[in-house]
Amino acid sequence: METTHQHHNKTNTQSAADVASQHQSESMGINLSPLLVAQRKRIQTVFGNAQPTGMVIQATFQGNHAELNKLQAYLAMRDFSSEVEEELWLTVPQKYDNFEAALKNMDAEIRLARIKVGELVDSDTKTTTASSGMGRMVPMDTGASVSADRKAPPPLFNEREWFEAKESKRVSAIGVGYAKLAEFVAGCKRQAESSIPDANCAGYMKAIAAWQPASLKKYNKLRDLVKNGYNNIPVAAKVSNARANQQILDIFSWLIPLHDGTAKGIANKQGFMASAKSTLSQLIGTLAAAAGRGQGAPLKPLLKIAPATTIQGHQVGTQSEIRTSRAGALFSGEASVGRQLETDLSRMARVPFVAGHLVADSLGGILVNGNLTPITNTFNTTAGTKGIKDPENDGLRRTKAGQVIHYATTVAYGNRARTDLFATVPTAMTIKVSTLNLKSGGNPTNIKDYTTASNVKPYNLTMDFKPPSASSATTDTS
Repeated sequence: METTHQHHNKTNTQSAADVASQHQSESMGINLSPLLVAQRKRIQTVFGNAQPTGMVIQATFQGNHAELNKLQAYLAMRDFSSEVEEELWLTVPQKYDNFEAALKNMDAEIRLARIKVGELVDSDTKTTTASSGMGRMVPMDTGASVSADRKAPPPLFNEREWFEAKESKRVSAIGVGYAKLAEFVAGCKRQAESSIPDANCAGYMKAIAAWQPASLKKYNKLRDLVKNGYNNIPVAAKVSNARANQQILDIFSWLIPLHDGTAKGIANKQGFMASAKSTLSQLIGTLAAAAGRGQGAPLKPLLKIAPATTIQGHQVGTQSEIRTSRAGALFSGEASVGRQLETDLSRMARVPFVAGHLVADSLGGILVNGNLTPITNTFNTTAGTKGIKDPENDGLRRTKAGQVIHYATTVAYGNRARTDLFATVPTAMTIKVSTLNLKSGGNPTNIKDYTTASNVKPYNLTMDFKPPSASSATTDTS
């Protein structure tokens, strides 16, 4: 049912040329999403109808369309900006014979693409790409010089090394904000009232109409939004901010029937729920600030991820950090997935390994190799010094208390001299959790202005898996 609705929505909004282009691509074995069709239009505005070598529409990767589909699936899973995604589509297929070869160097390609579009500073040349000039490099302003005998202390954060977290593709598909959510619900209402009514949308409309605001007082789900959020705001603040309060209640009436499973079969249900939660979090934060009980709307997280290091042909993370004021993975939007590395290690060690996040996904960590390292499933779910849960829970408690935090993880690989896959297993992990305070005169809604650390707590973790001696280790990954 969901697939049918999504297909009809796409078809009705595409021009005949777009449909013809997509049908032609599908006949070639390339599954073009509307995102890529739109991307093709943007690229053609630069290059015209003459497509550059490496365009996804052509037979690239030496004509292997299956490899192109792998690249498409990979990019669809990642939260790149449209500029970086286009740069990767234009360059990666030209450089490699197949997707697997490209994947081995993908972190380097992503870094080059981000430098090219101006999202990342080239640490070697201290330059950044200008927004115009097709890749022209211009020197960065390094600020006022300091005499050699009176060097200023290094800042806690070099802002040029951080990048803003993007909303997940699920959230972006709907959009954040009351108007976007209302538009989605209105679309379902039209389907419920059409000449051929949609039964699922009709049921959803009935569930919305039946929902009562008074039920929030005893509602025990969505605790961060309800019990620890909206229910803590004084009635006076809700009355004096009636418009925002009504929007919050409207969104709860749309979200809760889906969250509780009262309404089923709604197209893009998960995307709508993620967008609704993000919007509610912002509106509740604004209402709390009006009541003097918060900093205002939640601040968009900032990430800093060091380039992955390569060990035995596999890329693993070494250092990853986040500055955030919100719990939850609304900005990463990615489920944890296994890599071949963890699959092979599990077979070799006879112990379940997972791709562990250096910055937990529950705090906004994203699914890139620079933020992943192979750890046992036990380590991933255990508290104490032999597990990652204590620092993660510490960070979550602080954000739920309204604090801005700095969460930084460093991983050491003391076995990298080995010649088997156990070289990729970490030997030490340190996580530091800090509360960040607003600098004097800073803007409370700008996370970059939270620069002073307090209540710093380091966690020196002991890895729970020690590889067998190299002589006795098995290399069987079958």
